[in-house]
Amino acid sequence: MKRIIITGVLICGMMVLHTLAQDKIVFIDGRIIPATDIVINDDIITYHKTARSSAKQYKAQPYNVFAIEYADGTERLIYAQDTMSDDLNIEQMRMFVRGQQDAVTYYNKIPVIVASAIVGVASGPTLKFFGAVPPALFATFVGAASPNMSKQHVSDKAFLDSPEYNMGYEAKVRNIKIRRALVFGLGGFVVSYAAFYAGTQN
Repeated sequence: MKRIIITGVLICGMMVLHTLAQDKIVFIDGRIIPATDIVINDDIITYHKTARSSAKQYKAQPYNVFAIEYADGTERLIYAQDTMSDDLNIEQMRMFVRGQQDAVTYYNKIPVIVASAIVGVASGPTLKFFGAVPPALFATFVGAASPNMSKQHVSDKAFLDSPEYNMGYEAKVRNIKIRRALVFGLGGFVVSYAAFYAGTQN
């Protein structure tokens, strides 16, 4: 019995290590995609997603990618600063990407979801067909507001000293709020309008 348990633990440990030790594509928008068969060309990056069994080949534009992190711990930078413009340098862009990643992980999306759903549900019976307008306006309104960074949960408070980290966090939060507000606001409208319409038919 002990041998079976030990073997099971070893297999699980090996699976976890295999998951952690794999190549990853880090995008400028903060996404991290585990990948295999990564081929880097000047105009395109091709790869396969390790999270899927499909043999489908995916493509990414180099200007959307920050770096490739290999399983052996090395990194190949794809992002290159245009020194003739006001582009961020490598370390500034690294902090910008980190800010976006932390926003995805730590930002509390529940208040936006709840408020958007309430707006959508209230709009259905009152404005009927035009009830889709308030959720769209609400999404625009909440998306325009940046979060108070001093009150945000982050992976390391020292990052808040970086303007680029804050820029990345704020940009991703605005994007998150717009997307959530549209999805749940319009979803709430559709549900409430359908329920209202069904009630009028009875």
